[in-house]
Amino acid sequence: PMNTKTIFTICLLLLVTMALQAQDRGDRNNRTSSSTTKNYNQSYPEKEGMIRVKYITKWGFTDVSGKEVIPTIYDYAEDFSEGLAKVKKGNHFGFIDKNGNEVIPFKYEMVQSFSEGLASVKIDGFYGFIDKSGKQVIPAEFFDAHPFSEGLALVRFKGKWGYIDKNGKTIIPPLF
Repeated sequence: PMNTKTIFTICLLLLVTMALQAQDRGDRNNRTSSSTTKNYNQSYPEKEGMIRVKYITKWGFTDVSGKEVIPTIYDYAEDFSEGLAKVKKGNHFGFIDKNGNEVIPFKYEMVQSFSEGLASVKIDGFYGFIDKSGKQVIPAEFFDAHPFSEGLALVRFKGKWGYIDKNGKTIIPPLF
């Protein structure tokens, strides 16, 4: 049988070992605390060199290495399209570039990502189209609007759908 002195020595060695391990973990944690990466709730496939991520309830972007390049400060975000990303702050949408600069102000009720150089935007309940500088190029006069594809966009005039070109000219009248 083991005597009290042996049991005491084993217990002491165990305590010292546990204390050293805990200290080592603390040292490692302190060393890496400034460079730890967030554990994102969601992340999406890379688009245009950027990865859309969600941390708790806010959205931002990392580069392909996982480095956060646009902080998770937005209430909503979509992938980059044609160099700009649709993002939401509060109740309004706008667009940012890959450096996180606000390129088109947060003033729209809704926006769609850029397609063929234009994005549909909703102002005062109606949709129109802006270019990448934020200039309104097709007036907000539609009840709904989809992105441009092959030079045409599907839009809803009152109750019916038709197609317009990039100048806002009706190409296929609203018949359906």
